[in-house]
Amino acid sequence: MPVASRFLYNAFQHVSMASLSTGQKVSLGGAGVASLGTFLPWAEVSVLGTVATKRGVEADGIFVLIAAGIIAANVLFADWEKYNHILVVVFGLIIVGISVMYISDPTIGGQYETARLRRLADSLVQPGVGLYISAGGGVVSMAGGWMGYDSAEPIEDAPVQNP
Repeated sequence: MPVASRFLYNAFQHVSMASLSTGQKVSLGGAGVASLGTFLPWAEVSVLGTVATKRGVEADGIFVLIAAGIIAANVLFADWEKYNHILVVVFGLIIVGISVMYISDPTIGGQYETARLRRLADSLVQPGVGLYISAGGGVVSMAGGWMGYDSAEPIEDAPVQNP
């Protein structure tokens, strides 16, 4: 067995879905959905019946993929304590932020010589379905991170002093 395969096999041996809490499962599912959205069209241009698309991984979707990977690694390999809940919510928010930024302006980051070309691009380029799926996955991950936050282990156990 190759070294990388052996490492992954050993790393996932202790992980079972039954041992994960509901919040962890929800966060993991949201990260998976957000990752899936990066491989779908993020921008679509339709001209004279011809449709051209650009997938998320061909643009800033790679950042969504990295954030989803961090969420998944956190859920699978870290203890589910308060700071891990916060980390999942923050990276879920990053996923939602990137997705909403591209939904509101799919031509973001484009270089245009004139304002007329910018307006033309704005009228032709539409947000793709992958953006909405990634945003939904980010929201689900945030919800999973929030679940059980109140009952999670405290970040730091402070000693109680009796007067």
